[in-house]
Amino acid sequence: MFDPRIFAYGVYGALNVCWRLRCETPLTIRNGLALAYSEGSQAKERGQDLRLYWRGRRNDREVQVTALHYSPRLRGDRVEFIHFAPGSSLRGSWRGWTLWHLVARERLVGLTPPKKDDDDETATEAYLAALDEALDAGYRSYDLVFSLFGQVADSRIEARCLEANAGRLRVAVQPFAGVNLRTVDSSGASMTAHDGPDNVQRHMAVRSPIDRLTHATKEGGLHHFLEFSKGSVFETQLRILNPRPWDLGLLSLWRREMNDGMLRFGALASVGRGRVSVQEETYEAWGSARALQNAGLPAEQWPTIDDLEDPLEGLWQGFLIPPATLSTFETALRYFLTGGDDVA
Repeated sequence: MFDPRIFAYGVYGALNVCWRLRCETPLTIRNGLALAYSEGSQAKERGQDLRLYWRGRRNDREVQVTALHYSPRLRGDRVEFIHFAPGSSLRGSWRGWTLWHLVARERLVGLTPPKKDDDDETATEAYLAALDEALDAGYRSYDLVFSLFGQVADSRIEARCLEANAGRLRVAVQPFAGVNLRTVDSSGASMTAHDGPDNVQRHMAVRSPIDRLTHATKEGGLHHFLEFSKGSVFETQLRILNPRPWDLGLLSLWRREMNDGMLRFGALASVGRGRVSVQEETYEAWGSARALQNAGLPAEQWPTIDDLEDPLEGLWQGFLIPPATLSTFETALRYFLTGGDDVA
């Protein structure tokens, strides 16, 4: 691990956050797969007899449609497919926003590894040098990002193993909670979907990619893709181990930016997709009162089990943090937001 301080005193606390999110615009999260749809063959029948096939292309009359993220799950003795927004996608959006807003631009240079197909040893060495410098500098912004999200350095050099630092943040997402929503909207027309998920409302959108130089349609023409429709609702749970006040401050900023439409998820966020709002929220903190009290002491000074009258006394006490007070923790981020001394 890069930073053994993260769990130097073990796990002495946890913050559980539950957000119920509503899509205020269509949400596009792809999985790299394609489906197929067909319609009536006659021009006057366009938009009629639309069919979406979950199993892929069946004949030359069908058109490929980019699929949405889904996964199989076992229910009873049968396997079914469900749609959900993957936690990795949400986590990546939160991490990207944090890097862009709380880390100085000049300190981001060199932190992105070279492309996998780039065999330039000079670029790899420069990346490793920049990463080592970032980890050793002691900046609070690096401590916050690496501690919360973790960090992996693919050195590509046998002398240096794959180095990884586990972060304190875990993200889980519940599937969309709808039922019997197999029909897909296509420009106001209903498209019958055969098989596949039916737990969220979807629609098919069409986009024509434009060449930035010629302003003509790129090769391949129209692109058909599915989106989660506006109004879809899902829940996500965040768990932060050994929480600190600035973690709560960061949650407050994420919540505000999501509600304002500045922090979005999925593809095509730059053209208006992926906006969500927080409809319901709970913040539940758990921790050992004794461990929290002694978290700043060296391990050898921690009380042993023989020192405790009741070893289970005060173990993992919990309390709720009112959502209205979340913004008060933003003051813990003052070093990041004001451009002051950010060296720990």
